[in-house]
Amino acid sequence: MNEKKNLLNEQPTNFLEQGSSSTTSDSRSYESEPNRMPLKHDLSTNSGGDNRNKQKKKDTKTEEEKEKEKDKGEFEFPKGFYYTLATEFAERFVHYSMRAILVIFLKSEIMGYTDREAIEIYHGWIAVTYFLPLLGAAIAENWIGKYKTILYFSFWMYGFGCVLLTLCARFASKFLLYLSLSMIACGCACIKPNVSSFLSDQLKKSNEHVLNRVYSLFYMMVNVGSILSMLITPSIQKYCSFWLAFLISAVLMFSAVAVFRLGKRHYTLLPVKKGLIPKFCSVIKRAIVNRRRVKQSGKYHPKRHWLDWAKIGDLDAGEEECSSILHSSGSTNFKDSQEQINEWNGFVLDVKVFIHALQIFFPLAVFWALQHQTASTWVIQAEEMDLRIKIGKINFTISPAQVIILNPILLQIMIPIFSRIVYPYLRKRGIHFTPLQRVCFGLIWASLSFVAAGILQQKIDEANESKLYWTWQIPQYVLLVISETFVAVTGLELAISQSPKSTKSLMMSVWGVTIGLGNILVSVVEEINFFTKTRDQFFFFAALMILFFFIYIFVAYNYTYSDKYRERESTNLPVANGNNNNNFDPNSSKNMVHNGFDSLSGEYKDDDILIDYSQSEDKKL
Repeated sequence: MNEKKNLLNEQPTNFLEQGSSSTTSDSRSYESEPNRMPLKHDLSTNSGGDNRNKQKKKDTKTEEEKEKEKDKGEFEFPKGFYYTLATEFAERFVHYSMRAILVIFLKSEIMGYTDREAIEIYHGWIAVTYFLPLLGAAIAENWIGKYKTILYFSFWMYGFGCVLLTLCARFASKFLLYLSLSMIACGCACIKPNVSSFLSDQLKKSNEHVLNRVYSLFYMMVNVGSILSMLITPSIQKYCSFWLAFLISAVLMFSAVAVFRLGKRHYTLLPVKKGLIPKFCSVIKRAIVNRRRVKQSGKYHPKRHWLDWAKIGDLDAGEEECSSILHSSGSTNFKDSQEQINEWNGFVLDVKVFIHALQIFFPLAVFWALQHQTASTWVIQAEEMDLRIKIGKINFTISPAQVIILNPILLQIMIPIFSRIVYPYLRKRGIHFTPLQRVCFGLIWASLSFVAAGILQQKIDEANESKLYWTWQIPQYVLLVISETFVAVTGLELAISQSPKSTKSLMMSVWGVTIGLGNILVSVVEEINFFTKTRDQFFFFAALMILFFFIYIFVAYNYTYSDKYRERESTNLPVANGNNNNNFDPNSSKNMVHNGFDSLSGEYKDDDILIDYSQSEDKKL
């Protein structure tokens, strides 16, 4: 009896399966010893000590195997991920096909625009493409959900927009040009913010730690699609026609819609929570109205965060008079249940974290103004160069639009080099970069790339009739890709990690808005026509990037990461202006945490790539 009690105490959870497995274990022991006669006590369920030890080892081994299978399953991507990834690849192929040849198409005899007009139209179209994601996020979050938004706008707007652009190239219609570009911009914009967040919806709690791997693969597929589009589409345009290049894009876009539809049964479709955008605006409106009413009463509390005035029944001690003012004015509804009040106040906190995070994204608009000129001013620069390629007896001329293929190719090389070689090498020597430090370093490299472009343009202008070989553009592409590795990859992850879960799609829209602002800046500079030489314009953007580099240093130095900010705001602790959270202290013992950020738990679980989110305490409060 004592042996039975001990056995139950040792393995209480496996008691039911132990009784059935002990007999199997005993029978196997007899098979391994055929000359041994079984004794009477061996046939009982309570065998001797040797059999119990064997049984315990078997149970332990079974548990270890189950744990290994569980771990293996956790590192597998959801099935719906692959359909989404294939759709994103096709959509990016179509998008970058348009970007690769649009400037050349606008300058062609078919449309007849000048260089400046073509650059203005191109960057204006890109700006609209990245501004409208706010509309796409609102539609998905409030009405039809992410899946239907991606499906409908891909088919009706994106796909048929490509068809109209094909007709435009065939019949040289400027009306069809603007109509098709508007439809493509709307379709692309409405699905872009939802694809990224739809991808994260496919991850369960058990495999959230693969977030970094998911988005690394996602970003890599974006660049694979862009590489193939920049290689294939300009060749079709050069050796066949523009309308055929656009027609292939239309067919591929409809194919992407079909692939995405096929994966529906594998998707995790979250229910639509109506009212995100209206609810977000209600928080802002409520905070402004309540703050103004209390301030007019003379009972204003200056130390409160202005968004705290949107909360219900959450006033600090000593503010009973403010509470009575809001209650009398009807601004605070004390009839709501406590659960509703907590939900509302929690969303107010999400809005505070969201608005707090905006400061690290908007200064990046200048970076995007530089990066997106690879398909406009840099293509026009390539047109003035010798585009022949000689490999032995092979001699052919490439399209100027194909030179920009250097960007995604180099990016595919740089991302694994930095993540697998550069960052681990620096960590071993005690050098740890925070994400904001990486972004700052990237801005420097972007400026240097346009310095190189300006110097090359000066050499082209001085060359007169002789043309420089196109490979002289490679250095500026290398510098820009290093910059993009620091800024774009890290910035995309910051957009996910620094946003509350309830506003994730909205933050991806803001990420797109910064890109749109950068393109508007280029269009404005072209419209002003202040620079008579392209060389001077390149140097202007290089200087502007340096200026915003210093601005970003100031912003990053005073920025508090969202998990620490949320913790502080949720406990109603004041956050002083100009506080120093040691973002730029690479030797802080609390700096190094893992990539694959979970914005709810504040944990990083990916062991492959480390990202340095500072968790050190603020020195000023």
